Amino acid sequence: MQAAGSAFSSPSVYRINYRNHRKIAVIDGRIGFIGGFNIGGDEYLGRGGPLGYWRDTAVKITGQAAKMLQLRFFLDWNFTTGE
Repeated sequence: MQAAGSAFSSPSVYRINYRNHRKIAVIDGRIGFIGGFNIGGDEYLGRGGPLGYWRDTAVKITGQAAKMLQLRFFLDWNFTTGE
């Protein structure tokens, strides 16, 4: 490909997919939410259709636990991006 003038870079096999599927939201380090927050069209709201029925559950966390949740997010971010 390079001979044809294409710039191509192969990603490292060890860094292909770092998704962990955690759903974390922390507001001002004081209030945290973790769990499912499917928002979107009817197919993601548990109203039936081709994907069937389900219900997402989220948990509100406050106090020191919210700070720990924020730390978990920062650790995941740093591990994945190096920032």
